Amino acid sequence: MCGIVGSVNTNWINNPLNSLAHRGPDSKGSINLQNVYLGHTRLSIQDLSSLGNQPMQSSDSRFTLVYNGEIYNHWQIRKDLINKGYTFNSTSDTETLMCSWVEWGQDAIKHFNGIFSFAMHDKKENMLFLVRDQFGVKPLYIYNKNGEIAFSSEIKTLINIKNFDLTLNFESIVNYLTFLWSPGSRTMYKYISKLIPGQIM
Repeated sequence: MCGIVGSVNTNWINNPLNSLAHRGPDSKGSINLQNVYLGHTRLSIQDLSSLGNQPMQSSDSRFTLVYNGEIYNHWQIRKDLINKGYTFNSTSDTETLMCSWVEWGQDAIKHFNGIFSFAMHDKKENMLFLVRDQFGVKPLYIYNKNGEIAFSSEIKTLINIKNFDLTLNFESIVNYLTFLWSPGSRTMYKYISKLIPGQIM
């Protein structure tokens, strides 16, 4: 279990990584790409070395990745990528994910057998992609109001946004009280939604 966080045009009260420390005790890192912030706390599983630390960038620095999860077939994918001329510096599935995105773009998702949520920033196209696995095992919450966008593995991280709007979504609260969860993309906060399983935003 790792923790990811990021934002666009957003100011934070405290370092958002502090609230995710329990999800990734092995290392933490962050990067600022103009108005985009990406952060990660790491629990080392596939590769215990620092070569698997995040945020991870592609060899040309075009793409930057923060990722939570595990790709079970990443060794098979890596063989395919090596046959295409890619070389790898680590045994981390994070690097496999990165090279897959470089090679196939959004279609990389079709190759993955695993559970994951991740954010991929494309500096050349000035785009940020948010992705969640098809079964929705790994969570990803998104705050969106007045041009401020932020995301995190946990809702409580987003409350650290400087001008966070605490307006509640009462329909979702009724769902929580009735079913112990709220289906679809809604959460108890009006301006926070869940990325639904299999969604790319």
